[in-house]
Amino acid sequence: MQNSAADLQTNHDVGQLPFVIEGIKFTNREVDIIACIVNVRGSSKMASLLSISPRTCETHILNIMRKISCNSREGIVDFVEKTSYSFVLNKHYQSLLAQFDFGKKLNSLVAYGKSITCHIVHVSSKNKNDVNFADDLTIHLKLCGIQVIVHDGYEKSVAPESNEHVIYLISKVEEQHFKKKQKDFFESQKSKFLKNENLFTLLLIDQISEQLPCEFNKCILRKTMLNFQELFSAVLKRIFWDKNFDKTLLEFQKKSILESDHQQWPQNLLATQKETLGFDWKNILRTKKYPIGFAAIFGVVITFTIIDKLPKSKKAPIVQGAKADLLVPVESVLLNRSDLLLQIDNKLQGKEGIQAVALVSIGGAGKTTLARLYAKQKKAYLVWEINAETKEGLVSSFELLAQTLCKTQEDQVALEENQKIKNPAIRDERILLFVKDKLKALNNWLLIYDNVEKFANIQKWFPCDPTSWGNGRVIVTTRDSNLQNNVHINGAIQVGELTPAEKLHLFMKIMKDVSPSKASEEQKNAADKFLAHIPPFPLDVSVTAYYLKTTNLSYDKYLDCLKGRNKDFTSTQEAILKEVSDYTKTRHEIITLSLKKLIETHKDFADLLLLISLLDSQNIPRDLLESFKSTAVIDNFIHHLKKHSLIANQPDIFSSVSTLSIHRSTQESILDYFLSDLNLENNPQLMLRIANTIAQYAAEAMEKDDIPRVRLLANHCEKFLSHDSLLTGASSGVVQGKLGVIYSYLSNCLKAQEFLSKSYDNLNKYYPNNYEGIAEVLVRLGEAHTDIGDHEKPESFLEQSLLIYKKYCPDKPSKIASTLVSLGRVYRLIGCYEKARDRLEEALSIYREHFSEDYPSVVWALAQLGDTYRNLNDYQKAENLFEEAMIICKQKIPKNYFKFCAVSLHLGKLYRDIGRYEKAIELFEKSLEICEKYLPTDSSTLASHVGNLGILYREMGQYEKAKEFLERALLIYKNCLLENNQSNAWLLGHLGNIHGKMGDLDKSKECFEKALFICQKCLPVHNPNLGWLLGHLGNTYRKLGDHQKAIDLLERSLVAYEKCLPKDHVYVGTSFIRLANVYWDLGVYEKTQHFLEETLSIFEKRYGQYHLRTGHALKCLGRVHLMQGNLEKAENYLGKAWAIFQSYKYVERYSVLEDQADLFLKKSESTDKKNEKEEFNERAVSLLKQALEILNTLTVKNSTDHLRRIKSKLSRIPYEHKIG
Repeated sequence: MQNSAADLQTNHDVGQLPFVIEGIKFTNREVDIIACIVNVRGSSKMASLLSISPRTCETHILNIMRKISCNSREGIVDFVEKTSYSFVLNKHYQSLLAQFDFGKKLNSLVAYGKSITCHIVHVSSKNKNDVNFADDLTIHLKLCGIQVIVHDGYEKSVAPESNEHVIYLISKVEEQHFKKKQKDFFESQKSKFLKNENLFTLLLIDQISEQLPCEFNKCILRKTMLNFQELFSAVLKRIFWDKNFDKTLLEFQKKSILESDHQQWPQNLLATQKETLGFDWKNILRTKKYPIGFAAIFGVVITFTIIDKLPKSKKAPIVQGAKADLLVPVESVLLNRSDLLLQIDNKLQGKEGIQAVALVSIGGAGKTTLARLYAKQKKAYLVWEINAETKEGLVSSFELLAQTLCKTQEDQVALEENQKIKNPAIRDERILLFVKDKLKALNNWLLIYDNVEKFANIQKWFPCDPTSWGNGRVIVTTRDSNLQNNVHINGAIQVGELTPAEKLHLFMKIMKDVSPSKASEEQKNAADKFLAHIPPFPLDVSVTAYYLKTTNLSYDKYLDCLKGRNKDFTSTQEAILKEVSDYTKTRHEIITLSLKKLIETHKDFADLLLLISLLDSQNIPRDLLESFKSTAVIDNFIHHLKKHSLIANQPDIFSSVSTLSIHRSTQESILDYFLSDLNLENNPQLMLRIANTIAQYAAEAMEKDDIPRVRLLANHCEKFLSHDSLLTGASSGVVQGKLGVIYSYLSNCLKAQEFLSKSYDNLNKYYPNNYEGIAEVLVRLGEAHTDIGDHEKPESFLEQSLLIYKKYCPDKPSKIASTLVSLGRVYRLIGCYEKARDRLEEALSIYREHFSEDYPSVVWALAQLGDTYRNLNDYQKAENLFEEAMIICKQKIPKNYFKFCAVSLHLGKLYRDIGRYEKAIELFEKSLEICEKYLPTDSSTLASHVGNLGILYREMGQYEKAKEFLERALLIYKNCLLENNQSNAWLLGHLGNIHGKMGDLDKSKECFEKALFICQKCLPVHNPNLGWLLGHLGNTYRKLGDHQKAIDLLERSLVAYEKCLPKDHVYVGTSFIRLANVYWDLGVYEKTQHFLEETLSIFEKRYGQYHLRTGHALKCLGRVHLMQGNLEKAENYLGKAWAIFQSYKYVERYSVLEDQADLFLKKSESTDKKNEKEEFNERAVSLLKQALEILNTLTVKNSTDHLRRIKSKLSRIPYEHKIG
């Protein structure tokens, strides 16, 4: 039977292990339901969490209501709140959530696990505990879809295949007989381990007495060092070592559920209760049937029993309350932060026991003021602030609190006796017990623990057990954002940056004693502009306002002082701060102190702090840091950044990129500290190492087509390069080159060219032995010049790069192959198709010989070669190459969106050229959707996809839609390319073609001439693209009636084609048909017929007999024969043309109907037989009516002229019912 997440839930039978609350017995499932109700969960969410149906859920709720004699869920909540179990049920609910999450994560691995077989081999005496553990492990592996086979290790040797894994369970062996067997066994297995250590795991169940052979070290996991979830996660990582998926799926909670629950209770009570019950809960955790859920429920059993066994204290008389002096700014300079006060209230309100909330932020964010404001507003028998920054402050605060709580002479005497104790530890313990006893009697108090640095320093002094402390509320202020994970804290509130409006409000209140609403617009605008340079925290805004108010300094001079950071300015800031508040540190002092502590903590933290100070302060990728230092160091580093609240926000757990952000003012202070105290300018090697780290990380991100990560890196590289005074030419050149590649990758060709040119200059001058780096920059520089339409330099850059690779990097065939692909692409774009084909074939052969599994590179080479064969009119060869590339994309690199889009675009163009429009539009629309999702709105790649879709719509006769897409593509190109760019010319030419189709010849001519002007600047004289534009412009002049100009342009077009293309290329055929049209207009039908027959021969060979363009040639030939009186040939050609046009539902098929009508009218004129005449006239009328029907559905600009002409023909036909 298939295991599921439900197996991890608390799915015991009703009646098993009943719990007793206030004398009422509840089943474990009813306790689950009560825990969910107390935590405000509806039936559907409960059902999902517990893996039961909503109906079953409702049944349990009814049973609970009957037992406690209530009729609503609110009654259940009221019942629980009157008992001592709210706290326990809340923790039990948290454990249910943890179990549910664990089960979901295991089930999410089924797709990867179902193809794996895992062998579990006992290499031990197999005592009961070992067997239970093996059963536990088996159940969880099956939840991941893994097939499990259990063996006796002494009897059978297991040799795993590639999709198998062997886990050896090894325990301490006391008996000499078993010990010898175990030793012999490992000696026999050495050779298998050495073959592939990834297929084996040695799981040590307990501390074994003898050292295992060193060959096994990398495969060892120790059960005694980890809890079950951590251990299971480590096992899965070894089993899935070769699987390509998000490894965070294998990260489970760090603490077992049971351990987490039990940490809430005093250890002496736990020990006592464990003896009383006579159970070992650690063994229960390994119970065969319920490995996780049963353990959690048993934890609740223990906890409930503890509470029932605790002595019920009598309520003490309530004494008169007291409040500490809590200093807050006066109303006139107090910032209203009611939203945060409401959050505090929501966290602390309406629950029994002890509720604790942490206010977390960097120093100077106003968390202490918020805590005091909240305390002043709340009615409590006692409000007290405890200075928790130091041990001395903590003890002193508690002594003062104890003094305040003395309400009788007896209390005073008892306290004095405690204070006389000489042993500090005993004295502190007695004072703490005195305070606990008094607070318990009050049963309604609020304590503020201010400026907690480490929770461990206050843990003994912190209220966590209501049976010892009574009921109350606690607010903790801290810079340590890790505190939010503490089990004693109910919730954390991040006290973030001030909004611009809040900054302005506070600043104006202090400066002008007015609100911003009463200030002039000029004052507000000037203040807004100034405050943009001030850190967005109350401390910084306040000290700035008071400084300006005291010294009457101008905004600009203050910013100069802030930037210069001289000692006199800092001293004045500190003096003013002490006069106006009880705060003693400026922002610079806060950050500097934190930095010193961080650098003292770990030797690598200084390098990491420098790295994050040189990047953009927002969204720094975690794995960029990991590429600089080890994962363990980064974990420690982030933990300590959080301790000092130097991380500005919590990471988005749903984001595909794990990042961290720091406050911009913090980042500036870090860099300032390094510059002033650590002599950064004299360490160029460190800066070069950081530059190389960034470059390598960017290269890996682009290789994986990780678009979100690549886009983040553009900002970080720009920021790094902005520190030009710190960088050498070498470090600048390295990052400039990679930033140029990033912009090329993101299709921002102009920026790519800019940074690549700078990089090439710097590397050549300051890093000349970096041959591979220089060669790569040359390749990218050639591509960038190609993309912006400069076809003179790319060939030189690429050939130079190829020379460097072959001379200095002969062991890098992949680099040689990629350069050949780039060179082939350049040759293709300038129309040298044979040269392009040769370079691309050479590149592809290198990839297939050395890198057959470098799928992205192979796909790119196939796509470029396929497009080259398409340009050479070898459509079958092109299609074969594209299909091969598409198969690789789908099977091998399904998430490589860029390669998929590139192949889709090229294959779509091929389908468009051979008339398979439905297939083409499907590919174009899919790839456009991907581009719009992942690329910037000003990307040239996006423009190319939009433009190609417009061309396709033109081919299909949907001119308005085609015009819309082409104009959109032109607008994108305008923002990302040079104005005189080949791509602009390409789109302008197609737009001119559409204007011509829509009858606007003047606009058509304007577009073609503008495009021709651009191409003549950036293309060689004999180029296919130039020939294409000359041909279209010549055709436009023909329509305008300038036939001589048309012939001149068309002959130039034909020469351009014949110089660089095969004689039977379709472009040559297109030139023939256009020349035929000119001679048709001039009445020179023999020449017209000659050119059309040449065209038909080429089109039938290249496109096939049923292609739309073949249909055009047939139609024109039919018209020529019609004009020459060859009616039989005319009818044959026009009939074939009509069949093709009709199969495509081509918009201009009305013109074939009109020609056919003319054919029958000629037949009518040529016969004297009345019946034949009437029949021919009738056929002509029918055809013209069909043409009218088609024209009436069109929105083409000159369709009215066509309608008028056809109606005129109809009116002249002597046929009785012609108007119908």
